[in-house]
Amino acid sequence: MLKILNQSDKFASLNWFESMLGKLKNDLANTEQKENLYADEMGDLAYEDQKLDSEMSRRRIHRHSKEFEMLKFCFSAS
Repeated sequence: MLKILNQSDKFASLNWFESMLGKLKNDLANTEQKENLYADEMGDLAYEDQKLDSEMSRRRIHRHSKEFEMLKFCFSAS
């Protein structure tokens, strides 16, 4: 669609792919920071819950990163 409408350069100037990857990296860093913060403040049981939550968040972020990279590759190939 971008090629037909001759909008490829304008879409590239948005840096959408780069900003999305940056957001995912930022989310991962926030998850790790949050886990470390809770490790210092909470007891063992609450820390284990937070650790499990952080692990699930990391897996979700990694899965989204892989899906997004595949989208980027498909978009570039087309």
